[in-house]
Amino acid sequence: MEGFTPRLSDSGEFMAGLMRSLNAVEAVRKSNVELRRRCRIAVFVAAVVGFVVGVALTLIMPYVGNIVGEICGSFLQIDALTPQIVTWLVVGATSVVTALNAYEITLARLSRKNV
Repeated sequence: MEGFTPRLSDSGEFMAGLMRSLNAVEAVRKSNVELRRRCRIAVFVAAVVGFVVGVALTLIMPYVGNIVGEICGSFLQIDALTPQIVTWLVVGATSVVTALNAYEITLARLSRKNV
């Protein structure tokens, strides 16, 4: 350790390097805040779309149930409860897939506006 003599820069170079680092940190922080805002908006849109689709499909449940009952009845020997279960699964899966697609589309559109 006796021969270790690090080069010391002047305070101007040090301050310039420190300001560059602080500016980079600030840019990352702003980017994270913007990303968080876009994600919150996309989650809100997805929740609303999923809820609306779920309510709409629940309102037309008798029609969907008849279609599912005919399809299930033609393929399988089933009891009376199975078409109802399959109908609720179809409604739930459709709501979830629609909400996920709404999330992805909203996030993509918000990202494209900011580029």
